[in-house]
Amino acid sequence: MKEIGDGASAVDLGVVGYTVADAGEMALGEELAVKALKRAKNATEYVGTARTLGIMKLATTHVAEAEKYRQMALHVFDVFPQDAINENHVNDVHAWTELYWANGSGDCVTALTHVTNANKYIETLDLHVSPELVVLRDKLTGKCSRATKQVSSTADVAGQLTPNSSSATP
Repeated sequence: MKEIGDGASAVDLGVVGYTVADAGEMALGEELAVKALKRAKNATEYVGTARTLGIMKLATTHVAEAEKYRQMALHVFDVFPQDAINENHVNDVHAWTELYWANGSGDCVTALTHVTNANKYIETLDLHVSPELVVLRDKLTGKCSRATKQVSSTADVAGQLTPNSSSATP
């Protein structure tokens, strides 16, 4: 599997890397994705692979390494300036990157930080916002809102049952 071949494109390596990582072979998946990143010939291949590597690192709680790949994804147009078609395209790509991170983060505080970052890009898109982008953003925001309410409810109930709380019955 490691010797997938010199003829394999960045997309080939990225897809296989993601698939084997998803099947539990994280180290091999990362190795293939790193090769994919090095072979990227355009912004689409580069940003997709950087995002994939970052999510792999988040999944293994290597947050600092994940952040390195997030930054690489956000700086994709420094690497491939010819692919920065216009400001809307650049902001759309960056919004998606932030939502990928929100979706891959392990907690709602981090997720909502990335949703906020995505919103800054989304606000610049005006009428050019893809419906899928809005659906993912709203899904993540809703999921974290429900989680926050559940934690608050649990804390309220726990407070009522704690002997030192003012509402506890003797």
